[in-house]
Amino acid sequence: MIEQDVKQLRTRVLKLRDEHARIYNLTRSEGLPTVDWGQIMDEKQRNLNNKSFGNDLPTVEQEVEEHNIFHSEVEALGPYIAEGDDKGYSSGLQIKYNKLLNNSKERKQHLLSLRDYMQRCTNELYWLDQQTEERVNYDWSDANLDYPSRQRQYENFVTKSLESKEAIVKQLDEDGDKLIAAEHPGKNVIEAHMEAVHADWKQYLNLLICEENHLKNMEEYHKFYKDARDTQELLKRLDTEITQKYNPDFKDIYQMEGLIYDLDDQAKAMDRYDERVKALQKRSQQVLPLKFRRETPQKLLPVVALCDFDTEGDQIVRGEKYTLLRNNGSKWDIKDATGQKLSAPAVCFIIPPTDPDAVSIADKLSSQQKALKQNISYSKGSLQKRLDELKRDSSKQQCRQLMASLDKVINDLDKQEREIYSRVRPPLEQNRPLQDSTDRLQDLKDIKAAVWKIEPEKSSKVREAETFLTSNPKCSSSPQLYSKVDEANQKSDKVNSLLKLSEDRLQDSNRLDNSLQNGKTLLSTYENKLAREEVAPSDLKIQTDNVYKICGVAGMYILKYCMCFLQQ
Repeated sequence: MIEQDVKQLRTRVLKLRDEHARIYNLTRSEGLPTVDWGQIMDEKQRNLNNKSFGNDLPTVEQEVEEHNIFHSEVEALGPYIAEGDDKGYSSGLQIKYNKLLNNSKERKQHLLSLRDYMQRCTNELYWLDQQTEERVNYDWSDANLDYPSRQRQYENFVTKSLESKEAIVKQLDEDGDKLIAAEHPGKNVIEAHMEAVHADWKQYLNLLICEENHLKNMEEYHKFYKDARDTQELLKRLDTEITQKYNPDFKDIYQMEGLIYDLDDQAKAMDRYDERVKALQKRSQQVLPLKFRRETPQKLLPVVALCDFDTEGDQIVRGEKYTLLRNNGSKWDIKDATGQKLSAPAVCFIIPPTDPDAVSIADKLSSQQKALKQNISYSKGSLQKRLDELKRDSSKQQCRQLMASLDKVINDLDKQEREIYSRVRPPLEQNRPLQDSTDRLQDLKDIKAAVWKIEPEKSSKVREAETFLTSNPKCSSSPQLYSKVDEANQKSDKVNSLLKLSEDRLQDSNRLDNSLQNGKTLLSTYENKLAREEVAPSDLKIQTDNVYKICGVAGMYILKYCMCFLQQ
């Protein structure tokens, strides 16, 4: 193409050179002009008047190039017009030349302003066409996982570049109005470019609306499926954990009580999962079936227009419902409510809810959640049943342990009881009764100390047994434990009473022996005194009364303690 242009340019230059030589290098005959300059200017004026303005930028650019050559030719005529000898003739030619020159300048200015305006419009139209093609051919289906980067790109453009682009389009509109107001001869071309920019800009804004909707739908689609999968895995993990962790085998009472407590918490936590599953079920009704944007559906599907869009011979109206006939990738065959068939970009439409897969996974989640609740209930029932069995076994064992500990207390008290009898029942040694009773009192004190040591253990075991009986009234061994508690209390009371009576008896015996010993000592004193007397007292009667009196008091004292001892 460049080679062809160069050849054509060379041919034009050669023709111009020949014409220049013919016009400017000819010799004139004496007194007669060889060139009719007026005719030449009239011809150029007619040529100039017949020139129009191209409808596209390449044509206008060619016209600019051609007119530059034409204008150069006009300018080249100037020196020759002013050389004429006939002043009147030259003046008329000069007026005609000035008009031609001004008209040429005016056309040149109109061509340059038109080319500049068309170039600016063409640049914007090219950019808008690229943007339209990009959005029309973009994959808005579920298979596109790179939508987040597209969303960032969209948000970045809307916040940073859309306003400047709008200002450019607005400036083109204002500049076009100014050219039209100035009665530019290329008015029709200017208006056509203005309308083209207007139409493409409106279409671009409509596609931005579509893009915003698609990005939002894609985000909600993938977020729903991610949340659904996460919930599905969570419920599955909980079900496995409950099956494995809350198995009653090889667990003791304390472990099972803790597991039952944990299961109660899990049951409460299920309320939150209920809300989560219900929310997913509700969201599933609003998820768009994006897979049908890349697959051919088994049946005719309704679609809704996201924007107004001019198609070949008709227009898509925003918000109107259509029927999808065929999915041709970026182009869809549809029909409107009247049955008219249309072909339009797929980006202009959405397939409204519901998505069968989304509804299906939400229903599966609901079933999975119900199964998890049943597993929790079953596991808790198994744990509770096993716990009750262990508690019954443990109650029996604890009851036996308590009875054994009470038996020990009773045996210890029984031993002390035998020790008491061994100190009280044998008669005192006749040759040392006082010392014997004193030794036995000391032994009773030791026995009493031993009994006091047993008493706290007895009280503690009795309290434990009573607490157990209160909390486990249905234990099979409860009657035996009741008996052991009574036996322990009775044995303790008996030993304490026996100990007190034995102490009192030995103390009385000790006092009696002590009195007898004192009486015997006193009588021995008088007996010795009487034995040493050589002469009987003059008043024998008085002396005898004193002896009898003393002996009588001692005898009565001894008799009194003997009676008390015998009564005890």
